[in-house]
Amino acid sequence: MRNQRKQDNSIKEKTSDELLEEIAVNKRKLKQGFVFAFVALIAVIALGIAWFMSNSKVTSTGTSVSAQDDRLFELASVGGRQTAEAFYLIDESKKNILSAGTEKTYASYIENGTEVQKEQTYHVGTGSLAWYLDSQESILPGANGKLEFYIIPKKDNVKSVTVSFDINGYVYTTEENADRRAVKSEDTTLQNLIQGHILFFQQLDDVDGYQKWLKADESFVIEAPKNSSFKKDVPYKVTIYWIWPQYFRNYVYTQKSTQGDLFTDAANQTSDSDYARINTFINSQRTIETSQNKLFYDESGKVQVGSPINKDMAQDTLDQCSNYYNKADEYIGTNAKYIYVGIKAN
Repeated sequence: MRNQRKQDNSIKEKTSDELLEEIAVNKRKLKQGFVFAFVALIAVIALGIAWFMSNSKVTSTGTSVSAQDDRLFELASVGGRQTAEAFYLIDESKKNILSAGTEKTYASYIENGTEVQKEQTYHVGTGSLAWYLDSQESILPGANGKLEFYIIPKKDNVKSVTVSFDINGYVYTTEENADRRAVKSEDTTLQNLIQGHILFFQQLDDVDGYQKWLKADESFVIEAPKNSSFKKDVPYKVTIYWIWPQYFRNYVYTQKSTQGDLFTDAANQTSDSDYARINTFINSQRTIETSQNKLFYDESGKVQVGSPINKDMAQDTLDQCSNYYNKADEYIGTNAKYIYVGIKAN
């Protein structure tokens, strides 16, 4: 298992037929008895993205509620609207739940403390915004990518922004094309597994691999560069990296360049590192029943990995974990039509 071939992640450059053929080739190369994470995922899951901003500054005006005009910042994105969101994330009257925002043009933006001179048109707003990206996103085991958005301060002396996100599986209300809408699935097993299989990080590089793991139920803080304040009316670019590890081994081992693992040998592996946090997470799932497990699935409803999970684990332990992990991938692909990521900032 340790020598399994990493799947090519450049899925945006391939057609569905090419992806299906590649998966078929990979499947033939795997050891006999390995349960491959099915091919239907290509067709049934796309990354339908949206964000919402919560604003506690409201005033009551009789029967209506409106936000006060003292916003510290706006949110924005650049690119094309996601087709899945535009077509299927609609209400019962077939109107889009999310808006395009207001188009604004800025001559530059700031990324990692450096100003980039590039004129772009932004879709700007403060709530219920559709997320625009530079390509139509698709997702399957082994794929990875990045999500980009912008913070635009509207006041002086703003020093930080607190951001959180959630990720959920969505399903169709009906199989009839004319009336089809996407709504959040009520399947808690599905939602739990999605949180453990699609991971988000703030940093990615060739030296250490993925860094600064973001859990869906935890917020993180974006601070102004160089211990100063954000510049008013200047977009600040934020990048979040996502990955769906193709194999269970990718969580544990450190051969990113050859096996697609999350980390490299050079990555920090001390007790307070991201590597240690993820290792603690996967070990916490060893005996949790299927309905609450975020990593493993079994039809019996029981998950039982008796030995600790680490780089020195026995082959039998790796095989057992891989089997549970692949079943979880299959459960996600069978029961979800779309993956929804929602950003909240305040």
